[in-house]
Amino acid sequence: MNSLLLLAAFLTLSILLQVGVQYISARICPLPKRSWPRACVVVLARIILGVLAFAVANQATTESESLQAGLGLIAFDVLITIGLISRVFGGRLVPVLGTWAINFLLGGILALGLVFGFREFGATYAMSASSMSPNLRGYHTIEVLPDGNHLIVAANDPADPRGIHAGGASGGIVAETYEYRQKARPAEHTHPADRILCNKTKFPNRWEATVFQYPPEPTIIYVKRLVGLPGERLEFRDAAIWINGEKLIPPDRLGPIRYSSPMEEVGREPVPFEVVLGPDEYYLLGDNTQRSADSRFWGPVK
Repeated sequence: MNSLLLLAAFLTLSILLQVGVQYISARICPLPKRSWPRACVVVLARIILGVLAFAVANQATTESESLQAGLGLIAFDVLITIGLISRVFGGRLVPVLGTWAINFLLGGILALGLVFGFREFGATYAMSASSMSPNLRGYHTIEVLPDGNHLIVAANDPADPRGIHAGGASGGIVAETYEYRQKARPAEHTHPADRILCNKTKFPNRWEATVFQYPPEPTIIYVKRLVGLPGERLEFRDAAIWINGEKLIPPDRLGPIRYSSPMEEVGREPVPFEVVLGPDEYYLLGDNTQRSADSRFWGPVK
């Protein structure tokens, strides 16, 4: 099952269960206009309004703004759910509040069950660093260049106290051309880190972003792109990857990735680099190869 089907199946199951909980809650109280179609209306309207509210709240940039936005989302959800129940099912205030309370309790139990169930099939991770930029971006700012292209400048992870100090030597990558440019570290980010869905039901193919344990320290989770497969002879040459003597062409969706050799030094002629993978070894690289710690430096992944 691919990631989109997995996500679609999870969301469909979630909505169906929410409708069931909403109908049961209205029936227990009971409310005069309870029915399955009306339960669907309440759930779908709540989801749509919740998504719109989340999009507005997601504009928060500071920690205090994020906290206020989170509390506002909770209050909004409570009020909008009570309003929808009253409007769609009818009834007096006490049964309406009872319906909301039962729905809240059963919905909470359901949500916990879905979370634990989802962990068996998938997981989400935030790309806090810039090693996969510009396809998967960590915390960053965007600078519009005179030629109309966009420079993605890496920023510090707010949760990491070891970040580069503002104004210190940092870097950026042009989204359209993959050209690396030296830039000063911004004081704070203007765009949050991308969050990705990991599909545990599917083993990755070549060119897919892959979640794995960092070999030197397995407790750390890394995200890189799968490039080399078991048994292949992999070579860095002419800013590209060569597999068993043939040049590897990345899919168009990934953009013009330039793969730099681990032996390459600034201002010097690139030195070819070759590695032969074992029967259970995979070679994983970051898209922003000039600023990525990957298999070039700590070897293949079992």
